[in-house]
Amino acid sequence: DGNLRHNNVNIWSVFVNNAGEWKLGGFEYLSPELDLPVKILPGLEKYDPPEKSDFSKQKQITKCSTDMWGLGCLVWEIYNGPLPKKTSLKTIDKIPKSLSS
Repeated sequence: DGNLRHNNVNIWSVFVNNAGEWKLGGFEYLSPELDLPVKILPGLEKYDPPEKSDFSKQKQITKCSTDMWGLGCLVWEIYNGPLPKKTSLKTIDKIPKSLSS
């Protein structure tokens, strides 16, 4: 554990090389885990966990909340394409049952 938050896990920050290996990029929002979550561009707010935008729930944010939520968004995007808006995450028909149950 590098004690860091990536803060930008989504379809736009993952790259696949010619060998088929997945590489994580998009480190411009990297921050120490103990800092408050980073404010990102408005167009990327759809990748924020719900508790980040609800002041009453911000104490529930863990050191990995943002990255784990982003991983979930990435899985959704792998099967559905780029995430148009956060409410689209409710539609999980295209995600294999073995991943969504």
